[in-house]
Amino acid sequence: MVDFDGFLNLRFLSFGYCDLTGQIPAYLSKNLEELALNNNRIRGPIPSWLGTLPRLRSMDLSSNLISGEFPKELCGLPMLVSKQTVAQVDSNDLELPVYTTSGVLVASQINFRYIRPTIDISMNIMSGKIPIEIGQLRLLHGLYLSNNNFSGNIPEQISKLKNLEKLDRSLRESFVRKNPTIIDNP
Repeated sequence: MVDFDGFLNLRFLSFGYCDLTGQIPAYLSKNLEELALNNNRIRGPIPSWLGTLPRLRSMDLSSNLISGEFPKELCGLPMLVSKQTVAQVDSNDLELPVYTTSGVLVASQINFRYIRPTIDISMNIMSGKIPIEIGQLRLLHGLYLSNNNFSGNIPEQISKLKNLEKLDRSLRESFVRKNPTIIDNP
């Protein structure tokens, strides 16, 4: 099933709530548009090569055991940085049956143009500073950083995210104690 270069045509990978362990696999497709590995037991750092995936626009790694720093390379994701890049990528619909829990077919097509560009790394054990390069993600709509062990100030470059609709910056109590000028907003 897996070619030497990975799943060549894989555009959507969702293994949330699967009790997965280990690290983020290196065989992901360069065509990947959405990655959801939330609510597992994945360990280790976020690999910097994820920031080189040309089509990746949504990533949910929340509720794992991911450690390390926020990779600066993620701040250069082409689909979250430049409208020109988005225009160059064909956004074909994906035929995929979607069923309700009762087995009723509710949809057969997912249009990737309407997936909100999101990065969710909340509820992990990440540390270090939030990189100032985060301001480059101008097409990002949702950013979830809560419940990690980040230190330092929230970079003012985050104000450059003009398309941001949701920002979860609620912080662990230890971070707020070290930085009393920050107000915790759940």
